[in-house]
Amino acid sequence: MPIRSDHVATLTILGCCALAPFGHDARAADPPPPAPAATVAELPDFQAGLWEYRRLAVTSDSARPRLDMLRKCADPSGEIRSKKAQLESRGCRFAPFVRRDGRYVSSWTCPTPEGPITYSQMLIVRDRTSYAAISEIRVGRQRVVHQKMQARRLGECPHGAPISG
Repeated sequence: MPIRSDHVATLTILGCCALAPFGHDARAADPPPPAPAATVAELPDFQAGLWEYRRLAVTSDSARPRLDMLRKCADPSGEIRSKKAQLESRGCRFAPFVRRDGRYVSSWTCPTPEGPITYSQMLIVRDRTSYAAISEIRVGRQRVVHQKMQARRLGECPHGAPISG
């Protein structure tokens, strides 16, 4: 089932949330390891080309998860910057990306007539051609959407295909 618009795909790219790492075996007698230093960072540049996005979304008002897939010629870095600028012009406020252990964490809030929409996000960058995005989107007090998206570059765009971004 395709994602309904490029706007949704870009918001999905941007909409990722911070989650605690999995698989830690904590023992009460061991002191916690020191937290790695977090630094404010820019997202890395992703390589333009033919990209595939797979998104799994679970909403608070539906028991069934939704799986969407989209393939398109894209410049993900350009799309992210462009969409962020558009949202800022509409009054959205962004916290800067903080990088910790190869993960980029941020959040933002956008005003709407129904109340603010808040996003929490974590982008796990594997390399210039692959990343995962985990997000939580809260719409008012009623609706919550949890998403996980896998994005990977498949190769070059077909000859003459326009690149969005």
